[in-house]
Amino acid sequence: MTARDDLSVSLGAAKRLADKLLDVLGDLAPYLPFDADRVEAAEAANSLLTDAFPKRFENLVNHLQDRLWRRVAVEQGFRDPALMSRRDLADLMEKFGLLESADAFAEMVKTRNRLLHMYPNDPARQATRLNQACEQSAVLLAAADAAQAWAARRLSPPPPASP
Repeated sequence: MTARDDLSVSLGAAKRLADKLLDVLGDLAPYLPFDADRVEAAEAANSLLTDAFPKRFENLVNHLQDRLWRRVAVEQGFRDPALMSRRDLADLMEKFGLLESADAFAEMVKTRNRLLHMYPNDPARQATRLNQACEQSAVLLAAADAAQAWAARRLSPPPPASP
């Protein structure tokens, strides 16, 4: 598999992960913004929703920073992005226009880390973390969309030469 093939596979995975995140956000919409009662109502209606959302949020964050952006860096001519920190990659993606703000993405990573330590027996705490992640999902989905737009520009065949 070539580096370009690997990039295409990673772009496809990012699209699927973003679509899944959008789906679960749609399912959670009637309960937003969360408070303790709405967390319990969402769990009573479908106990998988409040489990699926954090996992899908986490998966997309991880895929962007650990897979896709490293492949974008290779496509942009960086020889060994594996040696770059996640923050360096985020800064680079901001420079390339794939992220509006590396700082906002860093905050999203902090939210992802807090989501990993949810406390199911504390719906108020859970509500706070879920609300933060829901709010930041727009930034996350915009980053996934920006990668698709970048790929469409970068990987599309050039137009034919004029006569």
